[in-house]
Formats: sequence, C-alpha cells, structure tokens
Amino acid sequence: MVTTRRLLAVFLSVIATTAFSKDEALTFVRAPVIEQNPNNRAPLVAFLKYAPSRPAIATVRITGGGETRELVFGPEVDSEVGLPILGLPADQRYEVVVSLHDPRVNARVSSRKLTYITPPLPAGRVDFPPMQLLAADVSLQEPGYFLLSVRRRALGRAIDLTPAQNRFMLDWGLLLAIDTRGRVVWFYESSDRIAGISRMKNGSILYNTADGVAREIDYSGNTKQQIVSKRARDSGETGLTVDAQVIHHLPHEMPDGNFLLFTAEQRRIENSFLDEFNPALPRGPRDVVGDTIAIVDKSTGQKLSAWDTFEFLDLNRIGYTEGTYWWTRGFPGSFDWTHGNGVDFDRKNDAIVFGLKFQDAVFSVDRKTKKINWILGEQTDWGKLTDRTLRPIGDPFSWPWRMHNPRVSGKGTIVVFDNGTHQARPPRPPKPAHQVFSRGGEYEVDTNARTVRQVWASEMTLTDDSCHAAAMGDAWRLPRSDNMLVIYGACMTMRPNITLSDLEIGPNAIPVNMLPYHSRVVEFTRTVPARKVFDLRLEDPHQLVSWQIFGGEKVSSLYPPSIIQKETVTTR
Repeated sequence: MVTTRRLLAVFLSVIATTAFSKDEALTFVRAPVIEQNPNNRAPLVAFLKYAPSRPAIATVRITGGGETRELVFGPEVDSEVGLPILGLPADQRYEVVVSLHDPRVNARVSSRKLTYITPPLPAGRVDFPPMQLLAADVSLQEPGYFLLSVRRRALGRAIDLTPAQNRFMLDWGLLLAIDTRGRVVWFYESSDRIAGISRMKNGSILYNTADGVAREIDYSGNTKQQIVSKRARDSGETGLTVDAQVIHHLPHEMPDGNFLLFTAEQRRIENSFLDEFNPALPRGPRDVVGDTIAIVDKSTGQKLSAWDTFEFLDLNRIGYTEGTYWWTRGFPGSFDWTHGNGVDFDRKNDAIVFGLKFQDAVFSVDRKTKKINWILGEQTDWGKLTDRTLRPIGDPFSWPWRMHNPRVSGKGTIVVFDNGTHQARPPRPPKPAHQVFSRGGEYEVDTNARTVRQVWASEMTLTDDSCHAAAMGDAWRLPRSDNMLVIYGACMTMRPNITLSDLEIGPNAIPVNMLPYHSRVVEFTRTVPARKVFDLRLEDPHQLVSWQIFGGEKVSSLYPPSIIQKETVTTR
C-alpha cells in the first residue's frame, strides 16, 4: 500500500511539472496537523499531515527540548499519509513549522506554528528500565542514536521460575533508541522476548524473538515480514518458513537482501560427554544441540547455503556451558554444544564470520567452498583443524572467552564483545566468576601469516568498576569518529561462590540468576587507555528486576534513507 502511494505521489509530481501554471499559488489546501502514531507499540513516533496545492519540497523546523531540528522531505513523500517525525525525546513540548518550496518557480509558503507534546515514558517500574547517565560528552561522540535490545528478568534459576515469572520474562521485549545526551527518543514494546537486532538497508529493524521468529518492523512498529522456524510455524506463527527446528540469536541481512541466520538442531549422540565439569566420567547417550549457519532466500525461505557444525567440528571438543539454555527453549535435557551467538558477512573476503560461544572461538568460513579460513580463539584440542588456528602475536594479548556478536569492522578488523567467562576449557578448572571481567576487543588477522594481533581493548585489568557479563553483549568500531561502542549485556553481582550453571550448584554456591543483573552502554575513544565519552547504566535501584541488553548498535539516523533528504540537529 505504501509503495503504491509513493509511486502515485511521484507520478503526480511529474504531472505537476507540466500541468500547473507558474502563476498558480503554492498553498496548503489542508492545514498541517501533527498526530501521534496510531500504533501504541511505538508511541514516540508522530506524523505531520497536510495537503498542498501541488507537490513540493517540505522543510520541517522543530524547536524544543534544548535543540532545533530541521527535516527536509522530497515531494514524493505522501503528506496526506503523513511525514514521519522521529527522534524527539519523550515528555517534551515542541513548536513545529512546515515550509513548502517549489524550486521550479521558487514559490514558498509556510504554515502557522504548531505545538506538539511528546508522550511520557511508561511509568511502571517493571515496564521500563530505570536509567542512570554517568557520562555524555557529545562533542567527542559518534553522531546518532544508540539502538538497543532490552530484556527484563525475574530473579531465580531458569528451571525454577514460576509460570507467572516466565510470562514476565518471555512475553515482553523492548527496542530503545537513545540520543547522545542519554534521552529516550524512540521505543518499541513487543509481546515477545527479543534477542539480536540489526538495521536493514531500507531502514527497517530486523530482530529475533526467543521463540524462533525473525521479524522485520518499520519505524512505526508495524510488522513488514517474518521468517519462522518449523517449531514457530507449528506454534501458529506465519511467514517465510525455514527448514530448521529453531532460528536463534542474531539475524543479518546480506548485501543482496537474503538473510544470514543461525539455526539449531538436536541430535542423539550415543557416546557423548554427560558432564562437562567432569569429562573423565563414563560417556553415554545424550541429546546434543548444534548450530547451522544458513543463508536463506529472501523470497522463499529456502536455504541457499548451510554450514553445519555437526559436519565440520569434533563432538569431543566441548566447553563449559550454561546448562539449561536449550532446556527452557523446547529441548529439555539437551547439551548445548556450540551455542552460536553472532554472525556477520565479510564482503571483502566473501566469507561468513561467526562466533561459537562454547567453543570459545570466532570462525571465518569461505562462503562458496565452506572451507574454514581461520579460527580465532583458544588453541587446544582442535585436532585436524589445528592448522586453521591463528598464532597470537604482540603484547598485550588476551584471547576472547565465550565471546558474543563478532563483527568485521569497516577497517577489516574483528571486533568482539569478550564476555571473559571461565577463561578455561575442560578439563582445566574455570576461574571464579568474580575474578574475571568482560570487555570490548579488536583483533587484526593476517591470513597469510596465520597470526592475530590484539589492537585495542576497552579494559585490560580487573577493577572495582569492572563488569562480568557472562551472557549477551556487543561491540562496534564506529565509522565516523573511530570510537568504540561496547554494550555490557548482563553485568552480574561480583561476589565469591557464584556459579554460572543452574545445575552445578555445589556447597555454598549461589546460581548467578538468583542475584540481580544490570547492563551498561559505553562509548570509548579508540585510544590507550580508552576514555569514556558516553556511559549509561540500566539498573533497578531496588534490584528486584534484572535489566539486560542483548545487543545493539549506533545508527546515524532513525529515518529510512528513502524517506528523508536531509536531517540537521543543533543544540541550543
């Protein structure tokens, strides 16, 4: 419908070039009005509606909230449907003036000043995350908005949560856009727990739900399409169906518009490890979940290519797991063997780059041949893949452990959120949870020399301010400022005797999920040492609800590129 309207608007614009007399006045046939988005899932979006006497360029000047915003829309945007007004902080009063300009005859007309008040944020303590802004040096930040995937969690082991606690956790999700001053300027409330998110070329947001759906929404919160697993389809979800038991973690749009996805499959392994904390115990039959990285056709959902961990990796190479991750997602009792948690496309090398958390490694795989180009990570027990591992060089250097969301930066480096957890693989004992910390890390890979160098890290030592985020998180090298964005997804309570497994409790041990988490969004200068130019913390002051950020990124604009010609924001 929207596409048809746009085509009609362009057609009318062309007709207007010859149909309108130069002497005909440029006027408002219907005066401008501002209306709140009818979709209450994204209430900070507004629409400016009016009817011009003929198509014209529209300049919208918005003043309020300590800044002036100027937006320029082309004549092809349907003003009767509404010009989207995005990026205004909540609970603020604004004055708006729209000016029309027909450059063919230099005709201009302006509206009267309009007033618009953005709605407040949700008031309930459990419906919106409390935020504490610790630093915001706008002059040194990357321009734009922090786009975040936020979750909430009740305290308690996953296998012990009541039905009401599970609904509280699983039937809610939040996407947030926060400006450089720490203000919420857009949000989308979902009835699903949201995992990874990414911005698409058309300006839409693509995100995964916890129940195996990849969903594309526009800035108004309207669903444009869905990609579903077989399990999600069987549960009543509709959309492009992928031949996989489940879709999980981070979806990614390829340059040609197809989708790069993590899928997972459960298989019965007859001679499997039964306890990774005690690998010397006798083996036996066990259900094991492993990952497949698939490229999926954007129109049919058909797998165009797939890289199956069961086919390429050794089942005898295991890591320390979280115990019950897949238990609560439809695979009770299964062993979480690989736990893929982030995938990216390396356009320069035509390769797929992805992280397998419980292999403690980032992989690069040739898209066409499926050959492993390199493995960045802890070097033991790779067997026949040993020659694919990278040799560390330079000082300082630290391997990433149980990393999340590896990405290829614009400079060709590998940027990763290093959760830092355990810092060992079986049978070596893991480090205590309160003695390790998470960080953003950047690595330079030399494929020919088969070496890897650590070129930047947000932190180098454990301090009183360190965060150990045993799960989730994100890291980016930002394109304009060359700053580094690090998102600490779930900072645990730093105290002795914490166990990260819901199963391996032991004497005096406290499961990590029994204690509260908080999360952090930090933008650093890419210097040594790194300097914080933005620091935001999401935490319940009463520590009754755990606020987590699965991941996110920084975007230059909230507008789809096809909607707006120019956007300028100046601070008063």
